[in-house]
Amino acid sequence: MIKKIIDIVSGTYAHWNQTNNEAVNIIYKGIDKIDSDGTDLFKKFLACSNIISEKLLSPDRIQPEKIKRSEIKKIPLSDFLILHKRLINIFASLHLQLNPTYPVPIQKGYVLLFNEEILLPSHSTLKNDEAIKEIIYDGLKAAFAHLPSLNKVDPSRDYILFTDVITTYRAIQL
Repeated sequence: MIKKIIDIVSGTYAHWNQTNNEAVNIIYKGIDKIDSDGTDLFKKFLACSNIISEKLLSPDRIQPEKIKRSEIKKIPLSDFLILHKRLINIFASLHLQLNPTYPVPIQKGYVLLFNEEILLPSHSTLKNDEAIKEIIYDGLKAAFAHLPSLNKVDPSRDYILFTDVITTYRAIQL
């Protein structure tokens, strides 16, 4: 309870809400401009990205002792945008891996949205489970690369996030 009050008084909640919501809104507006069959999927990927980014950086994050409030308040909009882009990449890659017959709208939409290709598993011969692990772990590594407070090897955090990514992705499959 006291930590929540400190987060409110210190402005951590305000910075998180304002900056993360602005990043989500920018990407959402970009998704609306895509004339693609995958538009609805990208909105779902963005929702999944928001859930995972909240678990990473919000005041209610997992492992709050590892990221200081002051570090969260210093994260600029550009880093939130990169984080969401990388997380959306994970969900788009998972979708392509699990639904290989539906690649064009997702690949095209991702390029239109972020002006780059989706990062797919480096070994196309991997079995599905191995490819999924590679997509998630490589994707998380890429997502953390620009955030010094997250760019440390942390097996317990990565395991929690791996599980959260799988659970969140399965939720949009229903």
